[in-house]
Amino acid sequence: MEDWQLWFIVGIGLVIFETFIPGFVLVGVGIACLVSALASYLGMGYGIQSLILIGVTMLFFVTIRPIFVRLVYSSPGNKKTNVDALIGKSGMVITRIDPVTPKGRVLVDGEDWKGVSEGPDALEQNERVEVVKVSGTKLIVKRKEG
Repeated sequence: MEDWQLWFIVGIGLVIFETFIPGFVLVGVGIACLVSALASYLGMGYGIQSLILIGVTMLFFVTIRPIFVRLVYSSPGNKKTNVDALIGKSGMVITRIDPVTPKGRVLVDGEDWKGVSEGPDALEQNERVEVVKVSGTKLIVKRKEG
């Protein structure tokens, strides 16, 4: 087996292995191995191949990896998921919400939820509401302005 083939196999292996180990680290070294494989194929010596490996790896970590990490791991704390994503959304009362009796249903994003009025007023059927808070399986809603 020739040197360039070994570089190539190691490079491809590292790129594939990156799919199992998140972090966008191994792919940089793998790409550097592939470039070193090209250098070996073109007949360059071991010293040049090693310098190419180090240089391409450093270039990758200084330029491409920070951009990728910023795009993929961008502030997950700002993204609302699950029921927290319902806060602020609009919905419609499908069964009258009476603050005295714990009955009433709200339709938000096509899903039927138990609704509770935030204020002392009843909310009538087909009235537009906004989700203020989520409490267990109940949506605390208020009358939508405008």
